[in-house]
Amino acid sequence: MPTTTADRLGIDARVEQLQAEIDAAGGYAVVPGLFDLAGHLVPAKIIDTRHGPRWGVLDPADHGAAPLRWLKVSPVNPATLERHGYRQGRVLARARAFKRPMYGGGERPAVVQLDGGYSPDVTVIDNGYREG
Repeated sequence: MPTTTADRLGIDARVEQLQAEIDAAGGYAVVPGLFDLAGHLVPAKIIDTRHGPRWGVLDPADHGAAPLRWLKVSPVNPATLERHGYRQGRVLARARAFKRPMYGGGERPAVVQLDGGYSPDVTVIDNGYREG
């Protein structure tokens, strides 16, 4: 479905609002982080693919290399991600707002980390473990 002018204006306004929130937080935003089952941050970043966003698990020695494996982002059932040895949590990282193209057309407001999608120098908000 084509994006209308009203849709684009709404997206632009939401991107501006997101950026204002990031600016108010000193240039930081809460973004997803991937953790192993012991709760350690894993070198991984979210990459848009033709199948939607995926975690690209990176080589610990070379974060710039091609991902070693691919995992779905935010599975409906966290046990699915756990079967592969991971949990999705949240980290606080330097970020900015932008318009992310969607597969099949259109755009949506999004937040991107300024460190290329992964940095060991982030603040962990939660490592994916749930109380209870």
